[in-house]
Amino acid sequence: MPCISPNPACYRVLGRADEIAYTANSPHMRAEHLFLAIIRDKGMPAQVLARLADISLLDAAVTEAAGRAVAQPDERPSRPEVAGFRVAAEMGASYVGTWHLLLGLIRDRQSVPARALGSLVDLDQVESAVTEVMSSPGFRGFKDSFGEDELLLPEGLELDAALIGALAKSVPEGARFGFNWRKDDGRPWIHVTRPGDPRAALNAALVSLGRPSLT
Repeated sequence: MPCISPNPACYRVLGRADEIAYTANSPHMRAEHLFLAIIRDKGMPAQVLARLADISLLDAAVTEAAGRAVAQPDERPSRPEVAGFRVAAEMGASYVGTWHLLLGLIRDRQSVPARALGSLVDLDQVESAVTEVMSSPGFRGFKDSFGEDELLLPEGLELDAALIGALAKSVPEGARFGFNWRKDDGRPWIHVTRPGDPRAALNAALVSLGRPSLT
């Protein structure tokens, strides 16, 4: 496997997964702890899952399954993030993101989170939705601070597939745009390089879709 490093969001989620495992009195971080850390981080994977099912129900189902799994033998994988690293390598990524971790978890249909989720959401649909966002024009990793070429979208404005596509067409020639969701509250943000402007590009995209522009 090529040497691939986790991005900052991935490091953060792995740390939280270890904390969840410790709180649950587990000697090792398991797949269920990693999944809970991912959806509680409110990043892209959680945003995608929220479109397909109630996040609180997913959290409760995996938490309950994790409690039952305590009695299972300890030969279950103790470092479930390795599957996510493999996914990143297979995709030719230069880093590991939380989306790779989620894909690694749900592709193992025998993992605790996959079994728990299977009764609430179609796992193939989850994978398709995640990979669709990853392949969208301008998909970028997380940022904690925003400059003048970046814009945090107002609350209530969803960064859906239609808007992403319209944004890709609305940036001026010579400019590029990127997007993702903020780590703390899940709100989407966009980045537009010069000579573009994020607010102008967003308004142009909204108008092209027949939606109200920002004031």
